[in-house]
Amino acid sequence: MQVKLLTVALAAAKVAAAGASELGANDGQCGNITTSHVLMNMKAVKYAPHLNGANFNDKYSTYLSSLYIRDLEIIATQLGANTVRLVPPDFFLPSVGTWKPFLDECRLRNLSVVPTFSIHEYLSQGIAASEMEALIQEKFGPFMRYFMHGGSSLPFGSHPCISTGGTLHESVKFWSVDGLPTLETLIGSSRLIAGGYSAADDASLAVRRLTKIALRAVRTCTKQMLGGGADEARAQLAVSVDMSFPSATVGTPSFLPSIEDMLSSFER
Repeated sequence: MQVKLLTVALAAAKVAAAGASELGANDGQCGNITTSHVLMNMKAVKYAPHLNGANFNDKYSTYLSSLYIRDLEIIATQLGANTVRLVPPDFFLPSVGTWKPFLDECRLRNLSVVPTFSIHEYLSQGIAASEMEALIQEKFGPFMRYFMHGGSSLPFGSHPCISTGGTLHESVKFWSVDGLPTLETLIGSSRLIAGGYSAADDASLAVRRLTKIALRAVRTCTKQMLGGGADEARAQLAVSVDMSFPSATVGTPSFLPSIEDMLSSFER
């Protein structure tokens, strides 16, 4: 399983912090996981339409088109961004739908789109490892289809991530996963793994194991739906982690080696 780590996550307290925060991504690498070709010249804004006093399960519905058409124009022309990072889908987002009108408006303004899926609820609810992958894919598969067009309906009883044809919208740049444990937790657990400890020895390693299962579930789903076709290049998965805690070891000599150890242990 390949997991690409956004270099912007290493330069900011949190990737695309809430609100219209503008982020620039520098050319760079993290170990042998190259991100330069994905992030070069990217200026991203995290965005979702919002109507005061209302809450929508479908945040990019055409019902909100007057809002997002206005906002996308501001993002593109006044903020100078070239990418929109979407907020994670609501848990009650309908299993069938499309965001093609919103994506078309992004494309019209030369804005790329980064869909985001959160695994926070799955990690925080104490879901058993044996059930986590299936529960995540049950939500993530239908979520991916909001970005596809021209495919057939999913046959009843089929695996949620099975490919039904169709084409990934051209605005989609890559896929993002957030809701992970803090970077400090992940790095600390990497050191324990290197020391020969297991999930039975330390609680952080148990969380780490569940995180790996969650990422594998998302990665497997993207490969099933997009792998082998013309859209395979855009099946890349990026993870964003919180670095806002004071204990984070950013800037110390051991920081980058610790990042490399973390990514290597996810690959195992």
